[in-house]
Amino acid sequence: MNENDTVATEEIRVGDNDNLSAHVANLIRSGLVGCITDQKGLFTADPRQDPEARLISDITSSEIPEAVWQAAGGSANGLGTGGMMTKLQAADLARRSGAMVVIARGSDPDVLLNLADGERIGTRFHPVATALEAGNVLFLQVIVR
Repeated sequence: MNENDTVATEEIRVGDNDNLSAHVANLIRSGLVGCITDQKGLFTADPRQDPEARLISDITSSEIPEAVWQAAGGSANGLGTGGMMTKLQAADLARRSGAMVVIARGSDPDVLLNLADGERIGTRFHPVATALEAGNVLFLQVIVR
């Protein structure tokens, strides 16, 4: 999903591509959302600055731990709208609508094929609801506010 590819954005502006993909995943009841980035996944700290940073491979709890939110930080290169923080927000939204979310490095060979095949790559956010339980309530809440 790329919000920047639309002809008119004022009426549909979500704010970033990650959250847009989470909303679309909810609407179509997708079982998998891939958030592609320049990092292997979400780390305990910025791996470019902290050699002790470790990849967080799975988030299974119903609430994303505060330490994970802190580790997400913001956009380091200034190119994105929010870097890992928006990927984490999108992951939280999409998993509440029944989707598995994976944050993975886009430059890895065959990353999308591996993702679709269920390979354990990147950081995986396990769903906390089924698509049937979630319905389309999440998308409607965002539009209404």
